Amino acid sequence: MSYRSIKQIIFGIFYLLILAVLGGAVYLFFFHQSPTCFDNKKNQGETSIDCGGPCVSCEIKNAKPLEVVWTKALRITSDKASVVAKIRNPNLNIGASNFDYKFDIYGPFGVKLRTLTGNSFIYPGETKYIMEAGIVLPSVDEISSVDFKDSNWQWISKDQFIKPDIVARDLKPTFPSTKENFLEIEGIARNISSYNLGKVVANVIIYKKDGTPVAASKTEIKNLISLRELPFKFIFPESFTESSTLDLEKIETTFEAK
Repeated sequence: MSYRSIKQIIFGIFYLLILAVLGGAVYLFFFHQSPTCFDNKKNQGETSIDCGGPCVSCEIKNAKPLEVVWTKALRITSDKASVVAKIRNPNLNIGASNFDYKFDIYGPFGVKLRTLTGNSFIYPGETKYIMEAGIVLPSVDEISSVDFKDSNWQWISKDQFIKPDIVARDLKPTFPSTKENFLEIEGIARNISSYNLGKVVANVIIYKKDGTPVAASKTEIKNLISLRELPFKFIFPESFTESSTLDLEKIETTFEAK
């Protein structure tokens, strides 16, 4: 093989290498995509497609929506009501440190009477009440339905979102007036958690003997120190004309704090 042929082969290989490098650069720049948490592929050490490893946990990615058990408008007086939704978090390993909610209150013929909005939180596996108490309406008796929606959940793992341990004891429902059936409920809240709680919201639901919720209210307890107790009281200002139908053994008290 002549020197000229060898030289042509060497230059040919050199040009092929240059073309290969340029082609690779073009491919990497225009066509190749680095692994991401949104490429619909299981890569970069992910536990499943686009979750786990460097991505969001699979529990959060596949979080089930909150379940609405029931919604009701419960009468306080002739023009005031507590609007309540009982909700459940079916996710046992994640909670929502914050979410938005909306109540739509409807009257006769589907006319919307009022919309209420707010935000709350729910712990892993928790069942709780979302309540807007003392809502003024033209006539509580005209409420035909209440719709509840939640959105914009900020999910967080159970290790980072632990529910405080608060218990109620010595619940005492009384009718202090001998003339009217005004109801008062007193009790003691004890903070069993190892840390202090600046604000605790106490909710109460009263049921009839047939299991129907008939009244609801809430109150605040401030500065509940660890391993200490504080009293709370609920007052229902309008008389219960059928007080004999109430199940005063089934008063449900829940606490909210984080």
